[in-house]
Amino acid sequence: MLSKLTIKERLRLFPIITIFLIIIASAVYISFSNTVDEKNAISSKSQVAVENLLKARISVYQFLRDPKDEKSQKVRDDFSALDKSLSELNTLLEVEENRQRITDSKELIKHYMEGFEKVSKQKMYEQANGIVESPELKANISSMAAIGTKIEEKIVKINEVSSKLKVDAESSLNTSLIVLIIIMTVLVVTLAQVIASAVLTSIEALRKGFEVINNSSDTEHRLETKGNDEITEVSKLFNNYMNKLDTVAQQDKVAIEDIARISKMMAVGFVSCRITTQAGSQGVQQAINGVNTALAEMEKATTEISRVMSALGTSNFAVEFESGRYSGELGGMMTSLQGLSESVGDFMALLSKNGIALNHGASTLTNASNDLSSSSNTQASSLEETAAAIEELTSNISANSQKASEMATLAREAEQAASEGKTLADTTVASMNEISKATQAINEAVNIIENIAFQTNILSLNAAVEAATAGEAGKGFAVVAQEVRNLANRSADAASQIKELAELANNKSRDGLSVSQNMMKGFDVINQKITQTTHLVQDVANGSREQMAGINQINSAVAQLDQMTQQNASLANEVSNLSSDILGMAQSLSDTAAKTKYRQESEGRVCKIDMMFETNKLKFDHVNFKNNNFGKLKDNVSAWTVTNETQCDLGKWIQSHSNESYAKGPEWNDLLTHHAHVHQKVQEFINREKGGARPEELERIAKEIEQDTTKVFASLNRVRVAACIGDERNVASVQQAKPARRAVTPPVKKPSFSAPKASTFVPTAKSEDDIWESF
Repeated sequence: MLSKLTIKERLRLFPIITIFLIIIASAVYISFSNTVDEKNAISSKSQVAVENLLKARISVYQFLRDPKDEKSQKVRDDFSALDKSLSELNTLLEVEENRQRITDSKELIKHYMEGFEKVSKQKMYEQANGIVESPELKANISSMAAIGTKIEEKIVKINEVSSKLKVDAESSLNTSLIVLIIIMTVLVVTLAQVIASAVLTSIEALRKGFEVINNSSDTEHRLETKGNDEITEVSKLFNNYMNKLDTVAQQDKVAIEDIARISKMMAVGFVSCRITTQAGSQGVQQAINGVNTALAEMEKATTEISRVMSALGTSNFAVEFESGRYSGELGGMMTSLQGLSESVGDFMALLSKNGIALNHGASTLTNASNDLSSSSNTQASSLEETAAAIEELTSNISANSQKASEMATLAREAEQAASEGKTLADTTVASMNEISKATQAINEAVNIIENIAFQTNILSLNAAVEAATAGEAGKGFAVVAQEVRNLANRSADAASQIKELAELANNKSRDGLSVSQNMMKGFDVINQKITQTTHLVQDVANGSREQMAGINQINSAVAQLDQMTQQNASLANEVSNLSSDILGMAQSLSDTAAKTKYRQESEGRVCKIDMMFETNKLKFDHVNFKNNNFGKLKDNVSAWTVTNETQCDLGKWIQSHSNESYAKGPEWNDLLTHHAHVHQKVQEFINREKGGARPEELERIAKEIEQDTTKVFASLNRVRVAACIGDERNVASVQQAKPARRAVTPPVKKPSFSAPKASTFVPTAKSEDDIWESF
């Protein structure tokens, strides 16, 4: 009968029969189980009755020891509970003997409670009256105890019988359960063996067919399809599947060959090619789709990179591109391109800024060099004229020196002549004194003559008077008297003239004396002045000799200065030519920078050149840190610990500059946060990748790494801007603290003709805004 059934029908028959057997066994088990449950209930109720009996006996004992109303009530309640539990147990009992025991026990409980009521009243009465257990009370208690013992015997007997029935029921249940299990096991095993034998026969035929196919390298082998069971159907389906697999394998082979061809093209750099062959299997087709998608993304990335590189190649360093779209090594390349554009843009901004300053400085230098060249030529011409003037001055000083020597000789001769003149003046003074004395003597003699002339005139008058008195006789005497008077008048006139002349001579002599005295004083002064003049002339002569020596030195210095001026003029011309060349180069540098395009914000962060190169290097070091850890994923089996944010070069740079003024702003805190995120995310990526995380999760973490790396770049740029702003504020405060410098015209000093001293060169202090220093 089973041979005509299919495997499906055979397998369906097996659970049906098994379920039927289980139902029969369950019915038997439930019947025995119900009996056991009933016995368990009776046993439980009998146990409860025993427990209530014990509680009631204890309550009686407690009352007898301490008779009180509440304890007597407790006895009543406990025996009432006992009576109730016996009534419940009576409803469960089936054995008549046990039911009778319960009826007897209930009746005994009734008698026991009647005796207890008497005992309780009597006990409480005696206790109230101080009576100690009268014989009547003891007899009543004994009677009540006897009834209690009977009740206990009956209830314990009921409990024993119930427990024995419970044990017998459980034993019967276990025995029947074991018998049922054995019977069901034998039936199920027999049925399974019959069905398995039928199924295994078909499976063995299928196994042999698979073994033939497995041992053959020819895919043309197929399974036998005899019979009508499911194995035959499976064989037919397998043969059809093998036919399809042959078709799929052929398609996959062509697709794999196409994949190999595309892989070779990818190996030499082509990413615009695609796999166009359709695979037969879904897995290979998914792989093809994945490769084509990767190629498409790679083509977009290379197109983006080519666009950025073309822009950089055409000096457009402000090119914008989406750096956070890609992750991993390709994302690192895009981030590196961003860093490259920023660093070159910063350099071009620095080049443009310094080119403008250099252009201005070169223009200033050209003007200054032209002025220097003109001044040098003018100075050379002036020095030639100065040299000629100095030569003429030299001859004049030489002549002056000779004249000074002659003047010194003449001064000495004048001094000697002045001494002789003083001697003559002394003699003249003496003569003038004698003349004065002689004049005074003449005056005295004139006075005598005047007196004589006066007296003679008086005498002549007297003689005339006498002659007149004598008359004719006295006419002759009168004539003589007249003549004498005339002579006296003439003598008086002569004396007057002599007196006048003497007075005049005396005055003149006095004047001469005064003049002589003054002349003597003058000769003394002249002698002193001549002495001083002699000394001065001697000093002039000595000075002329010294001037001659100094002029000779000045002449040599002027000759050297003229030679140096000629050299300076030549150097000035060379500097002028060089400044013109520098101006041309500066203009070329400015033109070159003007032809480039960079981000405008680059100009605000290029004030610190060392910081610019340091931060640019740290950017690429961080990209290398990320790429190196990604590159280790293919070699390491387990996760490793990456360098933390304080051990890398950027972390060390942050620690060494944490006390700078620009490390106090929010951009510094952003740098610390994003830098720590990069290290944490790289560590998380490694741990998740080695822990078998899903690709979507790894892609999310990788993009977060690229985003944080980009934020690190931006934070470094902002820190550089903050550093430049701080420098500008410091320079402004220093300039405000310094006093304003005024142009002071140095006073023109007269040349001193002394021996020239060795010159000392003092370098000019650099100004605050010296563009060459900053460059």
